[in-house]
Amino acid sequence: MMPDDKGQHAEALAWHDHLKEHLHGRVVILGVGNTMLGDDGVGSLIAQGLKGKIKADVFDCATAPENYIGKASKLNPDAILIIDASLFGQKAGDIALFESDDIARTGFSTHNSPVSMCMDFMGGSVKADILLLSVQPKSIAFDDNLTSEVRAAKNKIEGLLLSLLGVDKTQN
Repeated sequence: MMPDDKGQHAEALAWHDHLKEHLHGRVVILGVGNTMLGDDGVGSLIAQGLKGKIKADVFDCATAPENYIGKASKLNPDAILIIDASLFGQKAGDIALFESDDIARTGFSTHNSPVSMCMDFMGGSVKADILLLSVQPKSIAFDDNLTSEVRAAKNKIEGLLLSLLGVDKTQN
């Protein structure tokens, strides 16, 4: 795990650099979340904001990432990035990057079908780097707005992915 401890610039660079190492070749991004449960919707909102803007196949999976395993696998990606809100014990809005092995040990999720299960299924069907970019939620109560902390993390992630994956000029 490489958390973005807002007070530690070096840590923030570490997860950013780690992500940059893994996002190569054909990239699939799966945004996960329920946009009616406040911060839980951050992954879906990021996917909606990036679709057609970057050189990656982007899917808004809502609360059913398991429904996109086949679609993602058929694309034969080099990297799969799952973006989701997860409870990983940091401050609201903190960002962490997890690899498959990290997820298998923790199994945390705010969804019915844990992201770890989806990562296991995908890992058996593709030879891609599979990563989870997670945001610590502040509130997952019934609300269609992100808290300010998670909105800031969303903007940071979108900016990072735009810079790493470039702008897809074929879609604009």
